[in-house]
Amino acid sequence: EKTGARGLATVCENFFTPFKYELPDAHLHSLHVSMELIENPERELRRLLISHPIAEFCHQFENSTRISVSMDDSAVSFLMNKMESEGVNPLEFCWERLQGCDRMLQIVGLDKVIITAAVLENPFQELAELVERYSRSASADDAENPPKRAAVKAKTRKTSAKTSD
Repeated sequence: EKTGARGLATVCENFFTPFKYELPDAHLHSLHVSMELIENPERELRRLLISHPIAEFCHQFENSTRISVSMDDSAVSFLMNKMESEGVNPLEFCWERLQGCDRMLQIVGLDKVIITAAVLENPFQELAELVERYSRSASADDAENPPKRAAVKAKTRKTSAKTSD
């Protein structure tokens, strides 16, 4: 199709108008035009709009717990659907859903976690299963390295004896 400069400018203006009005609130510094953006602009706009609250949650969670978190695509899609269908604020939703989970993660000793849609849907069940898997793997590790475990037990007993005196 023969399109001149003015025609091309009009096409671009029409395509980017929704981004022009929505993105200033998303705290983005640039916009990467990809095939996904061209093929499904509404979906990609929603993804861009949710990226800032997700990044903010991950940053706040890490600052308060010292546990690094990120969200996989299933979690992002789950939050996008919640935002669209129920009008939830993604940042508030994540804090409400994951409140108290930090202690379970600290017990397990994890310093990095990837949040999935399943975790957002039922955080305590998913994290309880994670703790159980961790306990089983720790038990297996202890069985493979018994002298190390015995040394830890001996140290614990000595410390306990000193505190009881």
